[in-house]
This record gives sequence, C-alpha cells and structure tokens, in this order.
Amino acid sequence: MTNHKWTACEIELGVTEWLLKRGYTSVITHFYPRWWHECDVYSITKAGYGIEIEAKVSVADFRADFKKKRKHTCLAAAVRADCPIGFAIEVPRQYYIAVPRNLVSADDVPDYAGLLYVYWREATPIKKEGYEVLIEKGAPVLRAAKKATAGQMRKLDAAYKFHTTRSYAS
Repeated sequence: MTNHKWTACEIELGVTEWLLKRGYTSVITHFYPRWWHECDVYSITKAGYGIEIEAKVSVADFRADFKKKRKHTCLAAAVRADCPIGFAIEVPRQYYIAVPRNLVSADDVPDYAGLLYVYWREATPIKKEGYEVLIEKGAPVLRAAKKATAGQMRKLDAAYKFHTTRSYAS
C-alpha cells in the first residue's frame, strides 16, 4: 500500500481491530457521548474508563481539529482534573490522535493527547497482512475523567451490539 491515500474509515478500522485485540470492550465508531462531541472511535477499558481516538488523514485535517476550542481547552484542563464549569463533563480517560504512519510527529501533538500511527502490514510467513497500529506517543491520563456508570455501560454495550450487527450484516 505504498503511496496509498488513506480514508478515515481505514484508520478507524485499523484502530478498532487494534483495540479489540488488546481486550477493550464495546469499541464503537462515530459515537456521541452525552455532553461531549462525536468520537471517531470510542471504547471502554476493563476498569470502566473511556478511551477516545480521533482519526486524521491529512495534515490539514489534523490542524483543523484544533479549531474546536472548547474540546481542546477541556482536554488540556482534564490532565489537571480542572475542567472549567460549562465545559464537557464526560471527558475520556485517554485521548489519542490516529494518523497514517509519519503524517505528523509526536512533537505536533498536544501534551494531553497520544499519537497512534496506522499502517498496512504486508503478509509474512508468521503474520497475515492487515492493519498495524504503533503507539508513537502514549496518551496521559486525563484525571478529570469519571468511570462509566452501570447504566452508561449498558447503553454503550447496546449501541455496540447494534452497531456491530448493522456493520457486518450487509
């Protein structure tokens, strides 16, 4: 896949497969948590915390996301556990930006975010071809994050099952 023009769906699929292999539950794409914004990929850890991954396919797409001032102000404050009143109250425990390999560097990513590189792995005698995800920069813990309640977990699990059924039924 040399010189491949990546789509957001490919980045999301690669990240979703990666999360599921790592044991994350209820991985869902294009999810809208209450009081937050759309998440390209969202999952819940075994401990009950949210992980959000934003997919970006170009440098312009990456830069444009920072025009969402409210979101990024809250994420920056969430590291210190002091989201301003009136800002999002359901921040994820970790926030990653996923891009095609080497699109941006770790220095381009804010302190409150991690960076994932997604690329296509050619088949080898040991592994099949497929998406590969590399953690270029680990995401810090956003201390303002709260654990999902049992009710939120049930709703997310139902949304995941509905989403998965619809995605693979066609």
